[in-house]
Amino acid sequence: NTAMIFPLVSANPQNYYDTTTGRFTPKTAGYYQVEASLFCYSGAGNWLGCAIVKNGLVNVAYGEVSAVGGNVANAKCETVIYMNGTTDYLELFGGMASSSGYNMNNILFSAFFIGNF
Repeated sequence: NTAMIFPLVSANPQNYYDTTTGRFTPKTAGYYQVEASLFCYSGAGNWLGCAIVKNGLVNVAYGEVSAVGGNVANAKCETVIYMNGTTDYLELFGGMASSSGYNMNNILFSAFFIGNF
């Protein structure tokens, strides 16, 4: 698996996402809705997977898909997770097994604060 780092982001008002490390480190403690999606064109039978990892150790969400008889694959994962607001961070990892090559078209990572419960 490879860490996904987004040098360009469409929204990051609190600067919780670091475009050099690929880490999402919120400074507000609480629960976050987190989701990721990897989309690519590939040959039939190829595998694509994504994982959201907390603090470099724990997979908190995982998704995988095989491009069965087609040429597109879209792996998704999502979760609600508590972040401590100081040291906790999330990273997105992705991987692919392809015998015919691929073209990664869209990669999405989003995280939204939903509150303290």
